[in-house]
Amino acid sequence: LTLKPREQQNETAQRDNSGRSKTVWLVEESGPLRLLVSDCLPDYRVQVIPSFSEAVSRLPGSDPAPDLMIIDVDRVPIEAVEALVPQARNFVPRLRVVALDGSGSRRQAVEGVAIVKKPFNASDLRTAVNG
Repeated sequence: LTLKPREQQNETAQRDNSGRSKTVWLVEESGPLRLLVSDCLPDYRVQVIPSFSEAVSRLPGSDPAPDLMIIDVDRVPIEAVEALVPQARNFVPRLRVVALDGSGSRRQAVEGVAIVKKPFNASDLRTAVNG
């Protein structure tokens, strides 16, 4: 997999209503999955957050705030994700959340969270992100 240089990413980046590039927080410890997700979303500014606890602590006052958060729920208890979503939306009311699930046990979606089952392809992830 190859990643575009940040300058090239920003030229084609998705924009919000203010013209700002859309920011995706990818909460993921695994290097290969980070590369895969970044490669699937070349039109977004992907910022890697190495742990769930760090994502929670960085939300207040984050600049730019994320437009989308992608979380690998195989590494985080689903109850923690359920607790995070309302808390995160206190800071970013229109925050979209996508959960990557490799166990297949998350048949019931967390309210307001799109579930993408692993393994996934680029089209699956883009559909959830653009939802």
